[in-house]
Amino acid sequence: MKLKKISIFGAIICLSISSLVYSSGTECGTNKACHLFLNLTSTLPTKPELQQVQSIVEKDGMFAAGEHITKNSKEFVNVVLRDFADSWSDIDGNSGAELNSTSATIIAAIVHGIDFRRILYDDIIAQGNGKVEDSGDSLILSNNSERIEVPFHSRNKHYEQLEALDAYHHQDALTLVSQVPLILKEKSATAGILTSRGFARAAFEAGTNRRLYPMILREAFCLELSDMQDPNIIETYILRDVGKKDPDGSVTTFKAVCKTCHGAMDQMATAAIDYNFRSNSLRFDSVRPISNANKMLKIVESTGHIPRNDEWRTDLTENQLRLLGLQQTERSGFGLKSFGKMISNSDGFAKCQVKKAFKVSCGYEPSEKEQVFLTQEVKNFRKNFKMKNSFINAALYCAESGSNNEK
Repeated sequence: MKLKKISIFGAIICLSISSLVYSSGTECGTNKACHLFLNLTSTLPTKPELQQVQSIVEKDGMFAAGEHITKNSKEFVNVVLRDFADSWSDIDGNSGAELNSTSATIIAAIVHGIDFRRILYDDIIAQGNGKVEDSGDSLILSNNSERIEVPFHSRNKHYEQLEALDAYHHQDALTLVSQVPLILKEKSATAGILTSRGFARAAFEAGTNRRLYPMILREAFCLELSDMQDPNIIETYILRDVGKKDPDGSVTTFKAVCKTCHGAMDQMATAAIDYNFRSNSLRFDSVRPISNANKMLKIVESTGHIPRNDEWRTDLTENQLRLLGLQQTERSGFGLKSFGKMISNSDGFAKCQVKKAFKVSCGYEPSEKEQVFLTQEVKNFRKNFKMKNSFINAALYCAESGSNNEK
C-alpha cells in the first residue's frame, strides 16, 4: 500500500515528520484506527497519535475518533481539504495552487460545520482570524480589539501569508465574514465562492463568462462538458457570437456540434453577465439594458439570443435534467445568487460532493461496489449538509471494508 498522492504543501509537512512515523508503507496492516488516521490525513500516525486514536475508539467509537482526527491533525486541513478545494479556482480543475479566497472559504465552511450549500450563494468569504505582520496587501484582520485595515480584493497576499506562516489549519484560524466591505459593495451580488477572487479569476477574466458553465459542471456536479452534450436541446438561448453557418451555407456543424453544448451553456452563463474580472479584481456592474451584454455579443450572425439582463434558465432535455438532478421548481432565476441556490439544492450537487469526499479520503474513485454506501451517505449529507461528516464517514467505510486501498 502506498501513501496517497498529496499536494506540495502537504509534502513538506510529511517530510518533516518522517522520522517520527510509527509505521511505514504497509504497516497499518489490519489496524482500523491506523487506516482511519491515514484516510483523513494522508499521513501515517506517530506512535503517540495512534495510541490516542485507539483510546478514543475504545471509549467512544470510530466516528468520535474521526472527529478527533479532523479537529487535531493539521494535515486534514492543509492536505486533504486542500486537495478537495483547490480545483474550484483552477480553470482546468487541477490541485496544488496557492491558498486563495476560494479554497480558504471552502475549508472554513467544512471546518466550522456550516450548511455546505451556502458556499454557492451566501454573503460569506473566509479571512484569517488574527494579526498577520505585514505592511503589504492583506485584508481586515482582528486580534482581540486590534484591527489593521489594508487592501483585500485586488491580490492574494493575505492567503499567501496564511500559508507561508502555516497558520490556516487551526480550527479557529479562518473565520467567515461578509463580502460586502471587502469585495462587492452590493449584498445581492454576492454568491459565496462564485464571487470569490479565486473562482472569478478562472471563470470571469477576459471572456464571455461562459467558463462558469464547464467549471460548475465539473466541481458541483462531477460532470464534463461532453456529458451534457445533447442534440435535442433547444436553440432559443444560443447567443449571436456562435457561428451558425458552414462555408457552404449549411448549418450542419452548428446542429451536430455547436448546438449540443451552447444550447445549455448560453442560457446558464447569463447568470454572470454583470461580472467582470479586470485590473486583478472582481467587478460587478448592473447598468442595463445592453452595455453589460456587449462582451457576450461579438456579432457574427444576424440571428441569435440577445440577453437583456442576468436571467438564467435550465430549459434542458430530460436527460440533462436527470444528470444534474435539478429540482423541478428551480428552472429559472436572476443573477449568480439564485443560480448558486439552484445548484446547491440539486441532487447532483449532493452526490458529487459526497463522491469527491470519498475519493480524497479513500484515495480512489468509488466503484460499483460502493454505490450502496454512497447512496446512503448522500441521504446523510442532505440531512444537515455538514461536509466534514462525509469525509469521516468515507474514511470509516474504507477503514472498515478493507485495508488494501491505494493511498
